Amino acid sequence: MKMTDVGVFTGKVLDRLEESPDLAWAVDEEQRIRFMNRSCEEALAVRADEAMGKECFRVFKSLTSRGKAQCRPNCAAITGAKAGACPAMTLMRLRRPRVPEQWLMCSFFVLDASESSFLMLHVAGQVTEMVEAWSVLENYASRASGGKYLSP
Repeated sequence: MKMTDVGVFTGKVLDRLEESPDLAWAVDEEQRIRFMNRSCEEALAVRADEAMGKECFRVFKSLTSRGKAQCRPNCAAITGAKAGACPAMTLMRLRRPRVPEQWLMCSFFVLDASESSFLMLHVAGQVTEMVEAWSVLENYASRASGGKYLSP
């Protein structure tokens, strides 16, 4: 979905991400969704025009690898961006009704930053098969070591 009130560089970045197979979405400093590409629409089963302006944590009900809410008011990414830095990436578990959960590796980028506002771009790729394989290996290692294996 096109954004009209962004700088030239940001506009070009978002144009390139529109057709990307990776999920891409952007939120403002108040965590309102300002951009969502087609891959994101398909993964969430939510149209971009329905998500625009909504708080991201109400649309993305994702969890951390430990089962805690990833997308929430004042999440680590938005808090870091407000302080002038944000995490480079994180693993997130996306859950939706009637659809198998998906694991995503999400990277964050701050765009169009000024003293009072910014746009935080999220770009996420599917890593479900990798996470499931890692889980199988961890279970095997734990059994083979008599429960002494601890995951890193």
